[in-house]
Amino acid sequence: MGVLLVGLLWPVVSAIYGPRALSSLAALEPGYKPGAAVTHSIAATLAGFMAEVRRLTPATSAYLGPGPPPAYGVIAHANLGHAIQYGGRRATATDPFWWYIGPDNWDASFAFLAARTEARALRWAEVLQGRYVITTLEEDSQSVAGQLHEHDGRALRGRPALTRFRLIAESPVGGRGIGEMFRPRATVGAAAYKLFEIVPGARVVVKAPVGQEVEVSLELRSSQGRPFRYRAVAPADVKGEAVLRLPYATDVPTSRDGSRRTEAVGVYRIQRAGRVEPLKVSEEAVLSGAELRVP
Repeated sequence: MGVLLVGLLWPVVSAIYGPRALSSLAALEPGYKPGAAVTHSIAATLAGFMAEVRRLTPATSAYLGPGPPPAYGVIAHANLGHAIQYGGRRATATDPFWWYIGPDNWDASFAFLAARTEARALRWAEVLQGRYVITTLEEDSQSVAGQLHEHDGRALRGRPALTRFRLIAESPVGGRGIGEMFRPRATVGAAAYKLFEIVPGARVVVKAPVGQEVEVSLELRSSQGRPFRYRAVAPADVKGEAVLRLPYATDVPTSRDGSRRTEAVGVYRIQRAGRVEPLKVSEEAVLSGAELRVP
């Protein structure tokens, strides 16, 4: 019986408590620098990312105890609930003790994570009063959450770009996610966690010949310095207008406390009728859903 119990608990002991023990012992050795086994451990990766969540999102009341309802919530898998509440100090819809909260938020959270269309995901986000979303390596690749985590929400073959979600931050490459406690996997080149904000997005109307495809793209740099591109396409309608909703601003100021967040590298590029033109989009336009017309 004892051997069976050790066998069942060993993945958790080795993944969580082993690196913690190494960190504690390292503190006793002057000048010792912990290796990747410690700095990229499940515990260190999660704690570091939640510290970023706390720095990069606005404070809200009642994230733990009774009081007025919080201004917004963070949508994530229930397994991350306690880390968000205690590490990020932000409200979340559910956590591992969901039976004390009730099944409604549990079901709504998983419905959001399973949603295959942006419209459906946004409906569940409204139910949950969610403003931010944390995704992981374990998301279904066919879901909106999977498109966000694996592709940053950009357009794919047969799937349009996600227009209401923007990447705020991601964990360092090589860090181990909480899902690896029982399913170890290679994370080379991949972030264990990503934080997205749900925004109205600027509504951009571009004049173009009827039926012609208009492409809008923007080069970005993540909080970890990773370059990526946001790209969206739309055909011009019978009025000769292509309508796109853009979630990223080109004028986001640097954080006062030095926290790094995803930022635009330059301005949007609009491609239509063989021409390429620049487009600036303000943070105010993104947050208010303002309309910008490109004649």
